[in-house]
Amino acid sequence: MNETLKKILKFISRSFGFLLINFSIILILFAFFINSSISNVDSLKNDLEDLLQEQALNQTGLQQVQEYCKNNQQDEKCIKLLQLEENQQFNNLFDNIKAAKNYINLTIFSSFLLFLFGFLFIYFGTFNLLITCYKISLHLTINNILVALYFNFIPNLINALLNNPQVQELLKEIPKEFIDKILTIILNWLKTPLFLTVKLTLILASIFLVISVVLFFLKKKALKDTVKD
Repeated sequence: MNETLKKILKFISRSFGFLLINFSIILILFAFFINSSISNVDSLKNDLEDLLQEQALNQTGLQQVQEYCKNNQQDEKCIKLLQLEENQQFNNLFDNIKAAKNYINLTIFSSFLLFLFGFLFIYFGTFNLLITCYKISLHLTINNILVALYFNFIPNLINALLNNPQVQELLKEIPKEFIDKILTIILNWLKTPLFLTVKLTLILASIFLVISVVLFFLKKKALKDTVKD
């Protein structure tokens, strides 16, 4: 009965440890993705500003209107364009997005703490450092590949969300052409951060795969040595 209880406790300890490590990896990759997205947020702001100005002025050649307004600032359209450019709520929105970057270091620190606690819980489930490192590295190889697949599917998830009947019902009064343009701008903005995040996850998966193979042979050798003794 005592042995059975020990096995159950070890299993719970290992399971909880892997759960913490999963959270830590997702957290640090998400922080990397957010940081990459925020670094590129000015391009999103500029593209959305141009789109909103075109929509408000009913003009497809916004650049020509801007050139015209340099010498005709009292024109009604030019005054409207200036008001759009100085939209405080719009600017505040992007300032708040940039401010989120201040929490990234805290997120990374939290992920390292979760990883450390996860490592300890897995160790308490094996009481063998070599086996613990092997299990974690193998788990991280698989985990990073799955996360890479998830990030690759984010554009599809955004498209699926907008095509959801409930969402379409909420947006029915907004012209579909306008929504499609916003979607294109957002997906173009996310393209680089998604590529960099997927690239990072695949690099990490490759590193942990190599570590797993090395640790597997070390574990096998240690087992043989134990049998000989």
